[in-house]
Amino acid sequence: MSKKILLSIIFLCLITPIKISANEKDVSNIYTKSYLEDYFQELDDSDLVLEMPNGGYLHGEATILDLEGNIISTVSSQTDEKAKTVGEIKEELLGKEIITNPSFIMARGSTPPTKMLEIKKGTTYRSNYFSGKGWRFSGYSFFAKEPYPATGGIITFQTFNDDGRVGILSEALKTQYTGAITGTAVYRGKPYSVFAYSTGEYAQIYYTYNPNPNTFYTVSY
Repeated sequence: MSKKILLSIIFLCLITPIKISANEKDVSNIYTKSYLEDYFQELDDSDLVLEMPNGGYLHGEATILDLEGNIISTVSSQTDEKAKTVGEIKEELLGKEIITNPSFIMARGSTPPTKMLEIKKGTTYRSNYFSGKGWRFSGYSFFAKEPYPATGGIITFQTFNDDGRVGILSEALKTQYTGAITGTAVYRGKPYSVFAYSTGEYAQIYYTYNPNPNTFYTVSY
């Protein structure tokens, strides 16, 4: 092969665009319209949501408790003056940076939660996006009191953009300290319903390992 032909091939390689697959591209860290539509996918723009103290959004009513069952506060997207419509939230977030600092977004972290969320009938809670490596846990454990106030009720988890697991506190702690796979697997696109007892050690926790970017979960009752 002549030197002239070799130089021509090298030049073409340098100027030819390289196609990068979707898996190799950097995931945008900006809230886009498609991100927001995916995040609020089952809600209308007119629906009211309330940003929770530890992150995430509530559509409906819930009570925040400690693990001993002591009530911290009761919140409602229908009556709280801080509640906003989904359309307003989308406008506020569109084009802004997706914050993934675990010290700011506490709706999921590297340790199991120390607070419980009792969700009322017709309520949905959605977490912030997950970030970080290793096992990541929801910021709340979840339960419902209806129709059995003394025991609990059936709640439904959904996970988006990655798979995860759902288990009680002892299972989440075992996973945290030993790395053992505990709880029940939940998969994208497949809602998982479970009876959640209304005591701290038996409320249900969501957790996932090395979450994909923009992973989040919802809990509804």
